[in-house]
Amino acid sequence: MKKRLISAAIIAGVLIGLAVPAVVFAEPRNSINLTGAAGFAPDASATGFFAEYERSVGEKVSLLGRFGSTSYSFDDSVYVEDGDGSGVDLGVRLYPQGGMKGLYFGGSLGFWSTDWTFTDDKGTFYQTTGTGSSDAVRLDLEIGGRFNLGPGPVSLMPSFHLGNYFSVSDDCTYTSGATGACDNSAEFNLYAYLGLAVGFAF
Repeated sequence: MKKRLISAAIIAGVLIGLAVPAVVFAEPRNSINLTGAAGFAPDASATGFFAEYERSVGEKVSLLGRFGSTSYSFDDSVYVEDGDGSGVDLGVRLYPQGGMKGLYFGGSLGFWSTDWTFTDDKGTFYQTTGTGSSDAVRLDLEIGGRFNLGPGPVSLMPSFHLGNYFSVSDDCTYTSGATGACDNSAEFNLYAYLGLAVGFAF
């Protein structure tokens, strides 16, 4: 819970910082983007929700702050893991067409915390279970598009993401089959996901 509050405080600061007034442009310079996502990785699947504040800082470049929440499952028939994580990202997007519209390329870097449970040697005499928590730096690369729904401020933003969680720390404790600390780490690292956002420009 403490980690969640820290993440929320960080994202609030990011949003305030990005919202500093600037020279007025003819086109909207700000957008709130709400994204649903379905992820996949070797032997794993995930779902996620992300809320972004995006601000244009030039003709073709925007900066963003993102808060996200994910749930995942990993199962290779021997080791099973289920986890829930949340985190905050800072990123940049390039719109070749300009004006926060059309095709874009982006990248972000963030800090994420995840709580997870596991079952190892599943279904055998040596089966163990436990709980763990991980902190990681997340690198995310994306390609997507922003397509207006008519003349209004609402747009659809499909995207494809490829990234990795680089572990900073892992804690693990057995709950059955063994006692004490364990040396497991979160299995959801390299990932790809498809996202669909609704953007509200202003």
